[in-house]
Amino acid sequence: MLSLNIPKKIKINISEEYIIIEGPLGIKKKKKSKNLKFFLDTSTNKLWLLNETDPKKHFYLAILNKLIFGVLKGFSIKLNIIGVGYKAIVEQKFLNLKLGFSHSLNYPIPKDITIKVLNQ
Repeated sequence: MLSLNIPKKIKINISEEYIIIEGPLGIKKKKKSKNLKFFLDTSTNKLWLLNETDPKKHFYLAILNKLIFGVLKGFSIKLNIIGVGYKAIVEQKFLNLKLGFSHSLNYPIPKDITIKVLNQ
């Protein structure tokens, strides 16, 4: 049987339609696949996948693992901007990108997203 290790700070609830994952950084829920059946073992902190015949089982477990990581440590993307004159600057609530166009590109930064520019 396949399983996922659940960190101690994570709470998982399995309902009829959803798997709900709660952590220090928020709550995420994923609609359950009709073909997959789960068992939550609280003594070992593992989420077990009971039927292994579904071809999407590894894909589904990978998504759940990413959601667990996201509510535990947060999601992050590292972007390297390489090119002569290419720059990224955070100005107030906007990300200003200079990527070789005749004008700079300004994107508003959503409230729940943090952007850090390390080298300018």
